[in-house]
Amino acid sequence: MSSGYCEAAAVLGTLLTFLPIFAAENIVRPTGVGVWVWSDSSVVVDVWNFKSPSATMLPYLRAFSHLEALYNSRLHIHHIDGKLNTTADSISRTQWGRFRSLQPSATLLPLPLPLGVRLYL
Repeated sequence: MSSGYCEAAAVLGTLLTFLPIFAAENIVRPTGVGVWVWSDSSVVVDVWNFKSPSATMLPYLRAFSHLEALYNSRLHIHHIDGKLNTTADSISRTQWGRFRSLQPSATLLPLPLPLGVRLYL
C-alpha cells in the first residue's frame, strides 16, 4: 500500500472527525469558509490541487469533494516537507516520546474514530 494512500485515509479520517464539530460550532459562516490541511505527502496534495488522481486515489478525491459540498467549506491541502513537520513525522514513525516533547499539551486519550471512517476503511 502506498504512503499516499495511507496519508489520504488519514486526511479523510480527520475531516470526517472534525468537519461536523466545526460546522456545529460555526452554524452561521460565509459561503466557502476554508479548511486547511497540511500533508507531507505530495501525492495527496497533487491529487487534490490538480484533480488528476490515479485509480486508487479517485475514491478519496470524491470523498473530499463530497465533504466540501456537505459542509459548505473549501478544502485547501498544502504540502509541508516531512522533516519540517516534526509533529506529524513523530506520529507516523510512532515516536511517542518525541511527540510528547513536541506537543506536551496534546490530550493523552485519542478521539474515537467515527463510524463513517471505520466503515470506509
